[in-house]
Amino acid sequence: MSTKRIVSTALTLLLLSTLSCDKGGPKLPVEPAFEGSVEGVVTADESTLSGVTVRLTGGLVHTVQTTGTGAFSFLGLPAGNYLVEIAEYPQDVEFTTTSKPTSLSERKGAAKVDFKGAKKRDGTIAGTVTMEGAGMEGLSISISGEESRSSTTDSQGPFGFDQLKRGEYTVILTGFDPSVHSFPTTQETVNVRNRNVVEVHFSGTLVPYPPEAPTGLSAAPTGSSTVDLSWTDASNNETRFE
Repeated sequence: MSTKRIVSTALTLLLLSTLSCDKGGPKLPVEPAFEGSVEGVVTADESTLSGVTVRLTGGLVHTVQTTGTGAFSFLGLPAGNYLVEIAEYPQDVEFTTTSKPTSLSERKGAAKVDFKGAKKRDGTIAGTVTMEGAGMEGLSISISGEESRSSTTDSQGPFGFDQLKRGEYTVILTGFDPSVHSFPTTQETVNVRNRNVVEVHFSGTLVPYPPEAPTGLSAAPTGSSTVDLSWTDASNNETRFE
């Protein structure tokens, strides 16, 4: 009889305790689930790159594309080791590495992974400046576009610019006397797309001019239908007015 009463009392106390918990009694604290993040920016020569594919692997796989500011992010990640890779970036850009490892833990809930690249410098622009087939020395050649440089022609008229970033350039010729030398064009726009040499040539001609007028012109009749003319030639160069 005494045993039955003890068991009954214990069941009653257990039931009351359960009802007390259901009505807002003390509860054990629940730790929130870990949610980490991996973020970064993709740039080339300090300029951001949009539309680059970024892939995150490590127990799961996520793929995003960089925004207009070159940024990307992976949120709500569990703790663990990850690998971040980039692909489908512009062909004129190169990176020392296209994949980087990182990790997340209770002590490191956010990871920063940036990719810094540079535009390829494998372009070359080369050419010559000639005047009626002969090279012209000491004329100024400048380029503008992806970058700006200047140079002068060598003794046979050649010029060149190497290790250029890929892109569009305008090549400009200056430093000649337009009253003596004439060129059909003094500038040309070209595209440097790969390692091939882009050639630009400027071919000119001498500007024709009449000789200086003779002096001391005189005429004396020598017959009924003939006249004797005499003068002093003042020109010492008669090769550019034929």
